[in-house]
Amino acid sequence: MLVFIAQKLVFLAMPKTGTTAIETAMDPWADAVFRTPSGLKHTNIQRFNRFYRKPFESHANGDIETVCVVREPVDWLGSWYRYRSREQFAWSPEFDCECEF
Repeated sequence: MLVFIAQKLVFLAMPKTGTTAIETAMDPWADAVFRTPSGLKHTNIQRFNRFYRKPFESHANGDIETVCVVREPVDWLGSWYRYRSREQFAWSPEFDCECEF
C-alpha cells in the first residue's frame, strides 16, 4: 500500500498483479509505504475503509481517492489452473476426497 497525503491518494496492492514493481517505482514520492507484513501490504478496500481511511483523511484534510490494480479474471483463472496442475500438487492431501455421490 502506498499513501500520498498531498495528492490525497492511496494505492492498494493486490497479490500477483505486478504492484511490487509499481511500489518500487513510486516509493520516492510516497509519504508512507507498507511492504510488510503482507497482510498490511495487501490490505483490501474493506479493511482500508474500516481501519485506515479516517486517519489518512485527517492528515490529508479531506477525502482520499483509492486506486487498485486488479488482474483480468480469465487470465487469473488460467494462471491459477496452470499453477495447481503442476506435478507437485498431484497427490496433495488437500485434494484427497472420500466423497460419495
